[in-house]
Amino acid sequence: KSACCGFKSYLACHSLSPMPFAGIPEEALSALQKPTPALVARLDAALTAAGASSDSRERVLEFGRLLLAANTLTNLTGARDWYDLIESHLEDCALALTHVPAGVNCLADWGSGGGMPGLVWAALRPDWTLHLCERNGKKAAFLEEAARRLQLKGVKVHARQLHEVLGRIKPVPQAVVARAVAPLPKMLQMYGNTRQPLLWMAGPSGESDFWSLGSEVRAQWRVDTLGKYELAQGRGSRSLMRLTPRGSAA
Repeated sequence: KSACCGFKSYLACHSLSPMPFAGIPEEALSALQKPTPALVARLDAALTAAGASSDSRERVLEFGRLLLAANTLTNLTGARDWYDLIESHLEDCALALTHVPAGVNCLADWGSGGGMPGLVWAALRPDWTLHLCERNGKKAAFLEEAARRLQLKGVKVHARQLHEVLGRIKPVPQAVVARAVAPLPKMLQMYGNTRQPLLWMAGPSGESDFWSLGSEVRAQWRVDTLGKYELAQGRGSRSLMRLTPRGSAA
């Protein structure tokens, strides 16, 4: 049909499913080089700050192997090697975890993608419950397989948008974590009537991004910067910010 322009439109018009996740390729896993000792030491410093055990350190590195191998077939992350993965992603997730408020042990990861921070946090806190909400079927299938291989029993994968499942998943998340979901104005608009606090893994301009919002939007939120941290040289600063809808009991 003429209205169906392009491959995505063709799929929509003909109700075809996208190609399924092909699985984590064993040959790519076998061929993957180990990270350098310097990179491992850098990651280990971040994991130590997050209170990692020796077992959880191994789980995070194994997650990195699974992600990089699967990424050779399916676009799960922009990181194509250990340098980018550790310095821009794994370290970010580990250091953000150190600022999660005490007592929070059940979260929803909004747009979990390749599993950051959800699978990283689950690897470091195996007693927590992490609901990974990822609408992309291939990415959700990767999350399922990685969680199974890593034996992360607290992980629950939902191949849906956050707002489609948040009101009915159990146990009920105490907060929602968001990393690279969308620019802040759009993200808050998408968050809609959700009442849970939003833990936003913000970039260098996180605070100024919030205060540059219109006064009517800012008035709808209570904002706290829970902690700031630095990534590797040239990778920039980050912060974990809590945005709580006003009127919420959380």
